[in-house]
Amino acid sequence: MKLYLDVFKKPITKTEVVTAIKTMLDAKRIDTMLFVRRIGWSYHKASTVIRLLEDADVISLMHNNKRTILLNDIDMATNAALRQLRKGNA
Repeated sequence: MKLYLDVFKKPITKTEVVTAIKTMLDAKRIDTMLFVRRIGWSYHKASTVIRLLEDADVISLMHNNKRTILLNDIDMATNAALRQLRKGNA
């Protein structure tokens, strides 16, 4: 079981996951600095959310220094990510 925690050991929230997915789909790209710059998160929180999205198969694993968005539908991506968050933080 993986826990999705920020640097202060607080769990990543549903709202943060939804915000990340909306930001990612609006920008049509995915990287840690997107969340750091646009949302104002710490690098650690952004990388934790990236790991959550990878575990939920919303985005691909890093390949040739790039990630791909696998679920372009906001509802499907949100549902998959929230299921993974629930599994990880249970």
